[in-house]
Amino acid sequence: MEYVIKDVVRSVHEGDKCHVLRYHLCGERSQRGGHFLYVKCYLETWQDRKLTEEEMAVVGGTTLGRSAVLNFFRRLAHASQPVFPCHLDELCNEEYPDRLSQPTERDVGKPGHGRSKHR
Repeated sequence: MEYVIKDVVRSVHEGDKCHVLRYHLCGERSQRGGHFLYVKCYLETWQDRKLTEEEMAVVGGTTLGRSAVLNFFRRLAHASQPVFPCHLDELCNEEYPDRLSQPTERDVGKPGHGRSKHR
């Protein structure tokens, strides 16, 4: 079950458009006791009081360790310029270039930590 641990909302105004960005630090527990952390970025674009566009991106889960997910969320939340979902994965790859090819510092396979040994 997914739950939101922390969320930050930022907005960007461009003429008659308003982009509302929501950054969520999320956790999820599997049925077998695994616990995963990830960052979700959700964008709403409003124009004339109508929702004209939605976009979402997610990073973390099994590709980043807990401390990396927490640090990445803090950097997003306090960035000088808001980060849009289309740049989330690219930014994460720049920050953590080995995230998909190297094991992270988590207890892989133990209930309550990282990913399960069984797929």
